[in-house]
Amino acid sequence: MNPELIIISENQLFEYLSEKERPVMEFDIIKHFMETCEQQTLYVKHFSLYHALYKLKHSAGLKGFYLHLDCMRIRLIRIPDNGLCGFYDPVNGIFCNSHAPSGFCILHENECRNYLNSITYDYLHDFYTDPDNITFGESELLRKLMNGIKVYSCRRRDIDEAIEFFGIGRFSKKSVSDRYRELAGKYHPDIPGGSDEMMKKLNSSYMILKDVFIL
Repeated sequence: MNPELIIISENQLFEYLSEKERPVMEFDIIKHFMETCEQQTLYVKHFSLYHALYKLKHSAGLKGFYLHLDCMRIRLIRIPDNGLCGFYDPVNGIFCNSHAPSGFCILHENECRNYLNSITYDYLHDFYTDPDNITFGESELLRKLMNGIKVYSCRRRDIDEAIEFFGIGRFSKKSVSDRYRELAGKYHPDIPGGSDEMMKKLNSSYMILKDVFIL
C-alpha cells in the first residue's frame, strides 16, 4: 500500500512559523504537527512537511514574507522594505536591514553580486511539490538522510555546539571540509599558537557533523 501525504494546514503552518523569533528545526515542526502520526515513517513525515513548506514558500512570498528552507534552520520572516539591505543571515535568521538604496548594503553588495548575476534553479522544489515522490524508495542515500535527522533528534545539544564551533552558514561536504582545514591550520598543536584541546574539539565537532550532513 502506497503511503499518503500527511496534510498540514497552510494557514496553521504560516501562523506557527510567523510566531517564531528564531529559526526552528524540522524535527520541532514535525513534532508539533504530526504528534499523532506515529504509524507513519520518518520519510513520509519529512516529505509531507516539505511538500507543505514549498507550497507555503510561494504564498508567503506574495504576502511579503521570505521562507528559508533548511532542515536545521527553517525561518519565516518579513522581507525588508525598499531601501534596506536584503542580505539574509541563515545562522541568526535575520535580514541585515541596513540602509541600502540598491538592495544590498556596502558590506554585502560584493558577496551577493555573483548570486544576482547567476541563474539559480531549486531542484528540490520540483521534487517536494510532486506528491508522487512520497513513494521514493528506500535507497542508501535516503537511509543516510533519515539517519541524519535521527542523530540530530538524539544529540541536538552536541550538534548545535558543533554548528556554532564551525561558524558557517551553509553546510555541505565542501563547506565543512574547507572550514575544517581552515580551523585545523589555526588549532593544530604543531602550529605556533595551536591548542591540543581545541584540535580535539575540532575533530569531535567534525565527526558529529559528518553523521548529520552525510559528508
